[in-house]
Amino acid sequence: MLNFRQRLPKLLGALALAAATMAGGAAKAEFPDSTIHLVVPWKAGGGTDTIARGFQKGLEEAAGVTVIIDNVDGAKSVTGTLKVAKGKADGYTVLFNGSLDMTSNLAMKQLPYDVSSFKAVGGVYTTPTWFITNTKRPYMDFQDFLDAAKANPGKLSMGTAGSTHTLLAHAIKGATGLDFKIVPFSGGGDLKKAMIGNDVDVGQFHSPVMINEIKAGMIRPLAATAPMDGLNYAPGKKLKTLKDYGIDIKVAATRGLIVSKDTPDEIVAKLEAIAKKASSAESFVKFGETFGFAPVWVPAKEFGEQLADEVKVLKGIKDQYVK
Repeated sequence: MLNFRQRLPKLLGALALAAATMAGGAAKAEFPDSTIHLVVPWKAGGGTDTIARGFQKGLEEAAGVTVIIDNVDGAKSVTGTLKVAKGKADGYTVLFNGSLDMTSNLAMKQLPYDVSSFKAVGGVYTTPTWFITNTKRPYMDFQDFLDAAKANPGKLSMGTAGSTHTLLAHAIKGATGLDFKIVPFSGGGDLKKAMIGNDVDVGQFHSPVMINEIKAGMIRPLAATAPMDGLNYAPGKKLKTLKDYGIDIKVAATRGLIVSKDTPDEIVAKLEAIAKKASSAESFVKFGETFGFAPVWVPAKEFGEQLADEVKVLKGIKDQYVK
């Protein structure tokens, strides 16, 4: 029989193993315990980037760790999205993008990822797209633009920033039979400069981007892709939709958080709880009051279903209108 001295090394080894096991369990339970990187797949200055920065403080407070915005621009948000799809699936690299910006890319072309390459965490901000013009242009509503395009084939221009708005521009051409130029920009920041410079006839943005310029009388809204009831700017609430102009399209983008499909479910659940808390943070609510729409909360399951449904809807629009 082994005496105590002989058994001591085995006992110490067993204690060390137990301690390591407990430490590993504790580490899992403590997520997050280091910096979260929120990947925005656009240049700084666009609508999604602005919303991400409005959300950042509330997310930091809810998570208890630092949150850094990483702008990974390129290929109409594909570059940043691919970074998250192929990144480490530990919950510390999170995509923040508009649902339509992600799903329109999937509807328009073959990519090295699809909706099943990700797990949805939750949506925090939903807005329709709106069509705007510089007030130096003569268009008072969207019908004025359509009439002018009919009278001047191939001469008018519509600026877009991202696959969603490029697809919508093609759909409007297909639905109306009109001929106007589609001018793609690398992101919302560049298109904003073009709108202020009066370089294109009409531009598309996920509302309420450029609301300050609208309030200042520099930019005029013409139409939207869905009702604008949620806008806290009274003149914009009654904006007509594409359907009012005989164009059967209705879409709205939800900005939300998405992670790689290999992220453990327990980590996704913790991120979902953190994002939900952050969506109602005082700082984000105040941001919404200034930016134009109140924040929302779309749970992970519902947000994931929305992404899958949008791909189907956008593919339908493409098949029907884009030749």
